Amino acid sequence: MTAFLAGASGCSSPATVPGDSPSPSPTAQEPTYERCVLDPEFRAVRRSGGKPSIRSSVHSPREGDWTDTVWIVASESERDALAYSTDAVGIDAAEAFVDNTDLSTRSLLLHQFEPPIGDCSVSRLTRLKLDEGRSAVALQYDHSPPPGGCEETDPDYVETTVVRIPPAFQDGLTAFSWGTALPGPNSC
Repeated sequence: MTAFLAGASGCSSPATVPGDSPSPSPTAQEPTYERCVLDPEFRAVRRSGGKPSIRSSVHSPREGDWTDTVWIVASESERDALAYSTDAVGIDAAEAFVDNTDLSTRSLLLHQFEPPIGDCSVSRLTRLKLDEGRSAVALQYDHSPPPGGCEETDPDYVETTVVRIPPAFQDGLTAFSWGTALPGPNSC
């Protein structure tokens, strides 16, 4: 999968997307549309010192940079290839989340990045959207102070988002983008 980063992208309303009809969502209180998931199930991990929290022996990050990469885990062998850093905040919850994912019904998307928003903030995934051509997925984040606060002198950190994605989101993906949520209600 080729990855690229871009800014926040818009999202069409359900009424303007032909063929989409709401269905019950296994991951959120609101309906899920075929190409958009609000409040998806995810775990976030944070590691200081500019170091990644999760690596894989079967995934090669773009340009060898584990602090700016995205990949999909869709099989047991890909899950078994993950290596976790023990000094990352939230790593135990993320590892349990990965282990408890039924890969026959869901895949995992791992997004590892250095947030452009400063040291004293945490990213919370609010939306995942598949483009109409079904080749690009976009993640949308809100940013807020971490629980318990933080020191402004915290070293650089890398955040990792592990999110469960529907099977339709993994087939044929060639592009990826992420951005910050726009003010106002989060919708598809």
